Formats: sequence, structure tokens, C-alpha cells
Amino acid sequence: AVFAHVIACCWYKIGTLAKGAGWVARYNYTQAPLENKYAACLHWAMTQFIGTMDIVGITLEERLFTVLVLLACFVLAAAFVSTITTSMTRLDFLNKERHTQLSLLRRYLWGQGVSTKLSMRITRNALHAAKERSRNVREANVAMLEDISEPLRIELHFEVHSKIFNQHPLLSVYHNEAPVAMRQICHKAVTINSTLSKGDILFSAGER
Repeated sequence: AVFAHVIACCWYKIGTLAKGAGWVARYNYTQAPLENKYAACLHWAMTQFIGTMDIVGITLEERLFTVLVLLACFVLAAAFVSTITTSMTRLDFLNKERHTQLSLLRRYLWGQGVSTKLSMRITRNALHAAKERSRNVREANVAMLEDISEPLRIELHFEVHSKIFNQHPLLSVYHNEAPVAMRQICHKAVTINSTLSKGDILFSAGER
């Protein structure tokens, strides 16, 4: 919209350079209301992307400007289409890769004779992990975080994950009574390389 507005303003200015010989005088826009002039210029600017219009360049300056605008619109349109095509291709590749990995997982579980209940839990966990990986940037993928000091990393983990821990009544009380120890617990908990989904068992009775 901004690009079309700039082109429209330049088109009107060029049309007024040649006194009585430009498109403004030829199409009787000299005494026209301002809104009519702007609408005509904006219409002309939009038709350079696609479409036709009855207003055309008359003078050499107007025709040169028309050629430049057409070239600029062609480049912008090509870049836009290229960006959309690249994004669609990448998305299609990611979807195919995920589908292939899911099919391999199911074939492996079926080939190993894994029970249906456990297979569903494993598949659900794998899908959950893949969704979380695509939605959030993992800390392990941010190389610069490996260079920060351990105290700063503890503070980072606590600030990012403390809201989740505080939902548990016991951990919420422990946070108020021993905030320093709670920071250490939060840090140790999030550094464990484990992905859990709904229904997974983290602790069992009698486990040490």
C-alpha cells in the first residue's frame, strides 16, 4: 500500500511537469478535485502490478517512469512469488519428513511386537516432542547460551520455568520458604534431557 501510494504521488508530479502536455491535462484532471486526482493516480499505480487503465503516459518522462515502475513491479512480484514458493516447498518437505519418521516408528514398533497400549504412548510422546520442537526454540539449539555463566543459567531456567513449578502446591510453598534451593531444583529439573507428554509416568511407588 505504501509503495503504491509513493508511485501514485510520483506519477501525478511527473504528469504536471510538462505544462499542458502531460496526462493530467490530456485527461482533464487539472481542475479535478484532489480526491479524484489521488484516486486516478492510485488506480494507475495499482494497475502496474496487474490490470489495465485508460490513463497512459504522454510525454517522454511519463513513459520512462512507466517503464521503470513496470520493471520494479515485475521484480517485486517475482520476489513475492519466489518467497511463497520457497515457504511452501519447505513446509511440504517438513511434513513429508515428519510423516516418514512417524511411519518408520510405527513399523518398528509393529515389527518388534510392542503392545498396542505402549505403541500408542510412544507414538503420542513422539508427536508431542515433534510439536514442541517445531513450536519452540530449544535451549540446546542456542549456541550462545553455552557461553553464559552457571549462575546466569540458573536464573534463566528459574525465570522461564518457575511459573510451571509453582502450580504444584508443595513446590509453591517451597519456593516461598527456600527460593535459593528452589532455583537449584528448577535448574536441575530442566537440564534433564527428557520429554514427557500427558499420561507418562515420571515417578513410581517405591522408586528411589
